[in-house]
Amino acid sequence: AEHVADLLQHAPGLTILVTSRARLNLKGEHLYPLAGLHFPPESASPVEIRQSDAVQLLIQALRRAQPGFQPTQDDLLHLRQVCQQVLGMPLGLLLAASWGGALELDEIAEVISQDLDYLAADWAEVPARQCSMRATFDHTWELLSERQQVLFQGLSIFRGAFTRRAARAVCQASPHELRQLVDRSLLWHKTPGWYEMHELLRQYGRQRLSYLPPEEKLVSNHHSRYYLGQLVRLQANLKSAGQGEALDSIDLEHENLRAAWDWAAGQGDTAQLAEALEPLCLYYDLRLRYSEGESACHSAIEGLSNDKSNPVVFLLWIRLMIWECLFIRLQD
Repeated sequence: AEHVADLLQHAPGLTILVTSRARLNLKGEHLYPLAGLHFPPESASPVEIRQSDAVQLLIQALRRAQPGFQPTQDDLLHLRQVCQQVLGMPLGLLLAASWGGALELDEIAEVISQDLDYLAADWAEVPARQCSMRATFDHTWELLSERQQVLFQGLSIFRGAFTRRAARAVCQASPHELRQLVDRSLLWHKTPGWYEMHELLRQYGRQRLSYLPPEEKLVSNHHSRYYLGQLVRLQANLKSAGQGEALDSIDLEHENLRAAWDWAAGQGDTAQLAEALEPLCLYYDLRLRYSEGESACHSAIEGLSNDKSNPVVFLLWIRLMIWECLFIRLQD
């Protein structure tokens, strides 16, 4: 940044085009954020899938290992899945395609969803940090301050979009710190007050967090209490004239609400589960999402203590069983 500023000061007519993961923070800087290539949604038709930019790049890259490759109808679904998993990121698409010839498309889609390290290749003519997503992210990680590293791995606990308020409650993140991560392309700021992390970055940060069990448990507890608390506060609205607004609010944050519930279930947190049970099940009932309601109840039952002599545990177990049976019946 200092070098660019010095050049511009001595040559006022000069224009410099810079590609960078982080903004330079110069006064005359104009930003042109670059996102991934367009990839098809789940509702896309076979023609729309084939015509999308991300799928075309992926097919082109696969043909380097499999000349004459022509995707079948089933292949198109797996191509779409791979593009969705990397959110159209060109490097991610090329790294996924490097497995062409060694794995079937459905296998590629499966392994990269489970392990970031499969997004790697043995390219001889490019820098090592561009031969795998992990190496790319490791390079970015090393450029962060210690506080930014802590914050980034903490924010990876979120699923999908989250608010500034949630980031403060769960990770004690200030607006200034969030802006720093946006400036370093580690967060998106698509809607005022809302943030999102690229799924591959989230996987990387989540793995980093898992290396620190005490910190992971602490931030997971904060996340669970915050979102289940939000759910409890919406309970009255779900039974009143404000029902539509409450349902829309839960729709927006469902991924995080469900992750919070699953964490509490895994911890056997009877108090939180008991408070959040009715609003969560009401939501699934009103939205006709019966199979998800059954799954939520089942995960909580699995996490409960086997000591049914405890009246609190026993009462919660009964309530969960009633809701689970209701959801099973509604699916018939």
